[in-house]
Amino acid sequence: MNLKKISSAIFAAGIAVFMANAESITFKVKDGEATLDIPSDLVPLVNQHKAQIEAALAKNSVTESQVTNTSTGYKKQINDFYDKYKSQFPSDTPFTDTVNGLNDFCDDLVDTIPNTQGVQNIYADAWIGKFLPGVHFGAGINVGASSLDISSLKDTAAALDIDTGDIGDTFAFPTINADLRIGGIILPFDIGVAVMKFDSSSYGAIEDAIDPVSFDYTVVGGDIRYALIKGGMLRPKVSVGAGYYYTSGSIEVKDDTASAGMDFSSKAFIMEAQASIKLLFLVPFVGTKLIVSKTKVDWSVDANWAELIDVKDDSLAGIINNGILPSHFKDSTSSTTFHPQLFGGVGFDLGIMSLTTTLGYDVKSSIISGAVSARISW
Repeated sequence: MNLKKISSAIFAAGIAVFMANAESITFKVKDGEATLDIPSDLVPLVNQHKAQIEAALAKNSVTESQVTNTSTGYKKQINDFYDKYKSQFPSDTPFTDTVNGLNDFCDDLVDTIPNTQGVQNIYADAWIGKFLPGVHFGAGINVGASSLDISSLKDTAAALDIDTGDIGDTFAFPTINADLRIGGIILPFDIGVAVMKFDSSSYGAIEDAIDPVSFDYTVVGGDIRYALIKGGMLRPKVSVGAGYYYTSGSIEVKDDTASAGMDFSSKAFIMEAQASIKLLFLVPFVGTKLIVSKTKVDWSVDANWAELIDVKDDSLAGIINNGILPSHFKDSTSSTTFHPQLFGGVGFDLGIMSLTTTLGYDVKSSIISGAVSARISW
């Protein structure tokens, strides 16, 4: 077989492989319709933006031949782009990996955020006592963290050629909030509130440890507890309560050529029960919470394709300018989840000051959380 026949055979084989992994999509153009074979991996992206693509094709007066020409048209551009795109990443479906990674990470985030809310504003005493007579009051700082699986976010970063360095697959998602609790009047209850604003860029050690990932979020909420058993020294206290927390924020991973970000908001309704006993200056406690959380996550990706796959802008001009290769795409997810959480720990009553250490465990999602609090109390 001569060289020309060998080359023809290789080319034919390549076309056959491509066609087996491509789908035909028809677009409206200036002189009618044009059909383009799109790699299957990119079909959801193109279909999601088909209306915008056709609007751009009409605005730019694109003809059928400009789209389907195999040597200079968009057909060649999309094939050349995808061959280069796929060759640079450790997957046969890099775009699908990008989307799946983001969707999976959204699921992980939906599980973790309620657990960060569950370990805030916990006092060792199941009930701190009545405000009158006397003063039963506490205010201070709570520092905690909940485990967050970021392996899916790292998969997305890899598919966008973003280097995540030595970041592990599990991240301790932090909380640093101020809280206040005051005893009830007449009836045996107390009320607590907590607020927090956290931005990873404000903490150099955290920023360096998770670069190129960044996040910021805000939390506000509170609860009310009613003492079923008032207890006292060497006598247990038991309370039941309910609370509400609202969290909103964002997480992003990016470099100079691409970025993937998520904006999230979560409303958590909490029902809880807690028991404690005071043993001199020690206050061990245990409890349980049922967290019902409604969380919404909007994610988006921006990709500078020409730089990302290292090609000249003009070789992708047609498919980029007309949106056949969108440089920005997005989606959202919303869900209501239930999180049964067990928690416990020990408090240290040091007179006007108290310290509390807490450990929580989400039975459903196997998420571990912890917190340490320092408060002025009397």
